[in-house]
Amino acid sequence: MFGDLDFDDSLFTEETPYAPSSPHSASKAASDHFVRAWHKTYGLPIVLSNCSNNYGPYHFPEKLIPLVILNARRAPLPIWRRPECPRPALC
Repeated sequence: MFGDLDFDDSLFTEETPYAPSSPHSASKAASDHFVRAWHKTYGLPIVLSNCSNNYGPYHFPEKLIPLVILNARRAPLPIWRRPECPRPALC
């Protein structure tokens, strides 16, 4: 939502302007602008929160990072795909 950072750039702050670089981040930025417009136009009480993607012990296990961690605790994770698999993303 705030754009991209190079490895040598500083961190994003609450004052960093929105600079979305994908349709997903653009839609998230648009939703914030939409809510702010309702606040300004109609006085709707709002709270906007820009949280980071933190992962911890209470995340749903079907999400990618918790799923990988749980699977790694149960059995070794495969590193190489099978050569006969025609679609690597599914193997």
